Amino acid sequence: MRTIFFIIFMIIAASGAFFSFTDGDYLYLALNVAGLVGLWFTNDSINKILRGSGNSSSLTESEKTRVMITEITTPVIAGAFYYYSLKNKFPKKASEANKYSWIIFAIMSVGYFAYMFLTGEKL
Repeated sequence: MRTIFFIIFMIIAASGAFFSFTDGDYLYLALNVAGLVGLWFTNDSINKILRGSGNSSSLTESEKTRVMITEITTPVIAGAFYYYSLKNKFPKKASEANKYSWIIFAIMSVGYFAYMFLTGEKL
């Protein structure tokens, strides 16, 4: 099931990148390409955790690093992939990855609204 959703989101991000490129909007092109790379890295990270030692405790330091890197590119989508892919086998790791997802999303939202407020421009 995760593979189906992964493919759907990859197609959406790829089409967004294509249309951004044809419109000459390079900021959104960069964001869509980062989303593509982030989704691929998220899938790779989930596979590594699932093939891991089977330890159901908290995320290891290397797993935390991979989770945070992927969630910077697509915080809500990556967080959902981590949570729903890991919740049955590794509930603590799933919960921790979900927590990081919402923290990163909140930080990015505050940064965006601060930028809008201070400059009067939208990204």
